[in-house]
Amino acid sequence: MSDKGWTDNEIGLDWFQAFNECTEGKAAGQYCLLVVDGHNSHYSLEFITFVHEHKIVVVCYPAHAMHVLQGLDVVIFSLLK
Repeated sequence: MSDKGWTDNEIGLDWFQAFNECTEGKAAGQYCLLVVDGHNSHYSLEFITFVHEHKIVVVCYPAHAMHVLQGLDVVIFSLLK
């Protein structure tokens, strides 16, 4: 995060590169699913290019709906953990 505690496209891309480093070995060349919130750093051209090149499928929660949809993490996605 920045000195003020915010994130931007550059910081977001750094995070996704770190995510890829942690998961690419386990993915073994297959597609990987990443669920994110609707922050604008998840829609930058650099981000979209990066995830496409690294076989990462991104699903974005709708903006301001994370608290409503969090039940998916507990009910449905808990089986995948």
